[in-house]
Amino acid sequence: MKIVVTPMCEKIVLWAGICDYTVNKFPDTEENMDIAIVLADRETNMDSINISLNTFKQIKESINKISQIFGTNIDGENIEKIFKNSSDAYNIIRNLNNIRHENKDINVKVYSNFLKDIVEDLGFNIINDGDTDYNIVIYPDYLSNKISLKDKDCKLIKVPSHSNVSNNPLERAVIRYNIILNNI
Repeated sequence: MKIVVTPMCEKIVLWAGICDYTVNKFPDTEENMDIAIVLADRETNMDSINISLNTFKQIKESINKISQIFGTNIDGENIEKIFKNSSDAYNIIRNLNNIRHENKDINVKVYSNFLKDIVEDLGFNIINDGDTDYNIVIYPDYLSNKISLKDKDCKLIKVPSHSNVSNNPLERAVIRYNIILNNI
């Protein structure tokens, strides 16, 4: 089977035990490919497997999903080793229950679905669009010029989007989690 994978998903494919694939940011430009592995919000003209890589849980689930689909049989223990090899990721994961408990009463306005996944994982209360009971706004860097909070005294937390972070999903998650945690 000929597989094409986007750069943001390549590590997942490697961690799932697949060695034979093509990397292309634009999978539809590749000829004679059977399947593409892309981020969840990406559409392709060929059959594709869409994966989410915003949270540590999603990263684990994606490794497992790709492993099961392609029969590489990467088990949970091997997936845990990947996370333990990233001490920063492992430290956040080990402390997630405490972090969630500390954040449970903090109301946050979030712009972007990829950030909502992370903010929910960190245990914050995400407020709805019409609500005004929040003191923190978390937004992606590509909305920097559009965030305007006149008459509202809020802490603004800007988080890098896909084009401004590592292609390694663990490194990307660590950076984003830490930006949020270090600025609340």
